[in-house]
Amino acid sequence: MSGRLEQLARQIRKLRSDAADGRTLQRALHLAHDLAAERSDSDADDDFRMLAAAGVLDEAVATRLGALVGKRLGDRDVTPDAVIDLDVFLRSIEMGAPAPRLPLPPLGSPPKLPPGTQKAAVNVSGRVITLVGRDGRAFVLCDERPIGQPFDLHSVPMGGAELDRAPDGSVRIEWPGLRLVVGPDFASVRPELP
Repeated sequence: MSGRLEQLARQIRKLRSDAADGRTLQRALHLAHDLAAERSDSDADDDFRMLAAAGVLDEAVATRLGALVGKRLGDRDVTPDAVIDLDVFLRSIEMGAPAPRLPLPPLGSPPKLPPGTQKAAVNVSGRVITLVGRDGRAFVLCDERPIGQPFDLHSVPMGGAELDRAPDGSVRIEWPGLRLVVGPDFASVRPELP
């Protein structure tokens, strides 16, 4: 993930928290606009529409984001729809095709895990996918919400994971000895053990 994509993902996470404000939305829109200009290779004023014309972004999302850029924003402008449009933009850029709108619930504080629990976390499109294991069993969380079914796993892999995005929006997260295939809706996961 490029530096700007990571920054945009962080800003979207901030917008999903209690600390959401107009300045955070302004920063996120500025990053999105820079990314759109970078991807559209155009000198046009509305780079979001250029991405829509190129088949990378949904036209309605491009129109709404374009209307917000340059507007003086306040805290009242931080609406769930604006945050979802930024999320759709981020995932569309990552996939290279229009991404569907997905629910994006507010973020809470992570639950406290019992002693002896192992975990590994990966940031995927502004969501934190966490693999949690204890006593030979593991399960996966997306932003602290369980997805998929628990499965047998001797130990949670430590170290960096490699990400591979499929054109359908699914993501493969791979550690030595384990691959997780997260569905494009971030509501399902399939573990693959060698």
